[in-house]
Amino acid sequence: MRFLSNHEVIGLRATPDGERITGVSVRARGRMDEISALEADLVLDASGRSSKLTQWLPDLGYTLPAEAMVKADIGYSTRYYRAPAHVMDTFGALVVDELPDEGKSGVGILPIENDTLWVTLFSTGGKYPSIDVDG
Repeated sequence: MRFLSNHEVIGLRATPDGERITGVSVRARGRMDEISALEADLVLDASGRSSKLTQWLPDLGYTLPAEAMVKADIGYSTRYYRAPAHVMDTFGALVVDELPDEGKSGVGILPIENDTLWVTLFSTGGKYPSIDVDG
């Protein structure tokens, strides 16, 4: 595995017959004329809404699949709390699932850096946790 910083993927690479994706074309940010090829056995697009796959796949002769939408109705609220160092040294991650029938959100607590706890409340079904500290 290799990571490249300050680069962007500008297209897919495929076999001459278009049967298989073989990698990606990349360029350093700000260097429009310096394009490189990265070969790969697996190419995974994790760019979300900014994905260019709907442009790149037809350019290679692929037909796009029908679009499907999933309405997740997931909501979350995150706050950060300072914790004493001795808590951080002994505390691992904690996740408690929600109890939707009782109207209770789930919670995830994770120690991060600088003696800080990341605390997220989460709910599904459109019943979102409060975003204020009292809630």
